[in-house]
Amino acid sequence: MLFKQLFDQETGTYTYLVADQNSKEAVLIDSVREQAERDTKLIKELGLDLKYFLETHIHADHVTAVSTLKEEFPLAQSVVSAHGGAPCADILVKDGDEIHFGELTITVLETPGHTDSCVSYRMPDRVLRAMPC
Repeated sequence: MLFKQLFDQETGTYTYLVADQNSKEAVLIDSVREQAERDTKLIKELGLDLKYFLETHIHADHVTAVSTLKEEFPLAQSVVSAHGGAPCADILVKDGDEIHFGELTITVLETPGHTDSCVSYRMPDRVLRAMPC
């Protein structure tokens, strides 16, 4: 598994890039609009096939880069919580749903708090979540 943790100083947002090293299929979690160029460059440099944009929540604390990144990765689907998320998303998820890419699986955990739409993403060895969700 390839795992990169990125940080946007302005918004205090962590973005995660996770990929299956064999298939090169990847997900990008909590992208930030101001970092779209950085993320695009990294994904292309690593030769990854971006499958999903995952959001831990929808809130004004940072503006997602999904609409900008979809110009570069038009086949990647956006994923948000079905509870108070964005109805314009490609996929609405709830507790226990799974996201598959390559040989990897991420399980959705509903973790409401910061917003009603907060979710965390569990992998076998880690849980990825927004702060302060």
